[in-house]
Amino acid sequence: MAEMSPGTDRFPHRTLIFIAVAAALLRLLWITYNGSVIENEGAEYARIADNLRAGRGYVGMLGGRQTLFPPLYPFLIAAVSALGLTSEWAGRLISFAAGIALLWPIFGVARMLSDTRAGILAAILVAVHGLTIALAGAAYSESLYLFATYCALYFSLRLLEQPTCTLGAAAGASFGLAYLTRPEAIIGPLVLAACVLAGALARREPTAPAVRATLVTAPAVRALLVAVLVSVSIAAPYVAWLSINSGYLRWEGKSLTNAIIAQRMIEGESYLQASRGLTAAAEPRGVYMFPDQFSFRSTAAQSTGALVAGMVSGLLARGVGVARDLLRQWTLGAYPLFLLAAIGWISSAARLRRPTAILFITLMLAASLGALLTMQHRWERHLYPFALLCLPLAAIGLSTSARVLREVGRRLQLTAGALGIAEYGAIATVLSLLALKTVAAIIPDGEFAQARAAPLKEVGLWLREQRANATVMDLSMVPAYYAAATVEYLPWAEAGVALKYIHSHPADYIVLRSQSQWQAPYMSTWLAGGIPDPCASPVKTFLEHGDGRIVVYSWTCG
Repeated sequence: MAEMSPGTDRFPHRTLIFIAVAAALLRLLWITYNGSVIENEGAEYARIADNLRAGRGYVGMLGGRQTLFPPLYPFLIAAVSALGLTSEWAGRLISFAAGIALLWPIFGVARMLSDTRAGILAAILVAVHGLTIALAGAAYSESLYLFATYCALYFSLRLLEQPTCTLGAAAGASFGLAYLTRPEAIIGPLVLAACVLAGALARREPTAPAVRATLVTAPAVRALLVAVLVSVSIAAPYVAWLSINSGYLRWEGKSLTNAIIAQRMIEGESYLQASRGLTAAAEPRGVYMFPDQFSFRSTAAQSTGALVAGMVSGLLARGVGVARDLLRQWTLGAYPLFLLAAIGWISSAARLRRPTAILFITLMLAASLGALLTMQHRWERHLYPFALLCLPLAAIGLSTSARVLREVGRRLQLTAGALGIAEYGAIATVLSLLALKTVAAIIPDGEFAQARAAPLKEVGLWLREQRANATVMDLSMVPAYYAAATVEYLPWAEAGVALKYIHSHPADYIVLRSQSQWQAPYMSTWLAGGIPDPCASPVKTFLEHGDGRIVVYSWTCG
């Protein structure tokens, strides 16, 4: 791992292949013990893919058009499942392949920012980090998103150093595909544009003729135009579909839902009330209570000023909360990862060898952090992209710290053998610490423990045997996915209002689960004493670990 110049060193093909094989084995081991049940969000992706293949359109588990999940991942699931796999395992295969392929672009990013040793350490860090292992074994879109994003980062860094239209096309295609996986990637081309223009103008005198000449003739600007055109071309069909169905220009499908929830939380509602609440007349009000997600498109514009004011007023508190969670959550790497990333950023910035490159990475991290600060409600999973964008800088920080340790040992006149042991022993210790701590934190984490919730799958398979094309009222999508059924969410409401809603939106089955008691005010009472309605008949009980239960009711009215 000796330091070499990024422009002259040999590409370590064999080393990366060895790391990839080790990474694949770790992920296969994870899937063996944590891949028996599809995740809740994975069920939505898989159902969209099933409906696409069946010609029913971009329709999710609720039975209506889906806007929250961009199309690349479900379209890939549909394509791979055409080879004979179930949509569940097609999703896992895509995540697995993207998780292994991620090693190459993240190596390239760290190598461009520092040197080959940092690149190799970045690849090792990806291979052993518990979060990347788990994401590569789950039917979540993050693994695919990270691969597309790091490809975009790598090609963008190369474009900033040696601009060509080919690199512009590669960067634009990568950003476009990342956008079709998670819409926040749309900021990438804008950040690249800012860095390209800053770099191009920095090479000229700041006179008006020079500025015009730069904007017309600079190779970097031509490459940027190609990148923007390619990314726009890839994004355009999805933007057109969203806009046509919404009745106004709409570049993504998630912010409207998030804005409505945020506005209602500012007004005093809880997240669960804002997302699954009812009116006093037991009509749907929460945004997740509408099967067709285009049906509430005009609701958010009513209090835009209040929404912006609420976001600004709570910015400091949210910033403190985000910082606290990043530094404490071992699923992300906690304070060691971000301390190393800070060292890596300082090290890269201090060299001033590639100022536009470090500016680009800094702005991308700032954009990701800024998106976190706008959220009124934040799940831990929202922190994943920012934390994983820090991995190359953390690898650079680890390499720099080990080099400093070696220099200290040299000044203490240690032997060459002792210097090597100190330097590489420190690297191995930190990598082992991060690997063990992140894996230990990921195993019980709720996002990934879902894949071990076998009773949910049992419920779904049993329901499938009872009735085809059923409607299941539940708080999880997993049973309905395995039952090949449509799901309708149980509302957040008082028991009487909830029963009135169920009567007006009859389902074939109602599923109550002990572990979901916090998600509905009546859940614990109904689990203990039954649903207080003659239309509800208990038909099957499934046991979970501990004293947990899943009780299935048949709804005989409606």
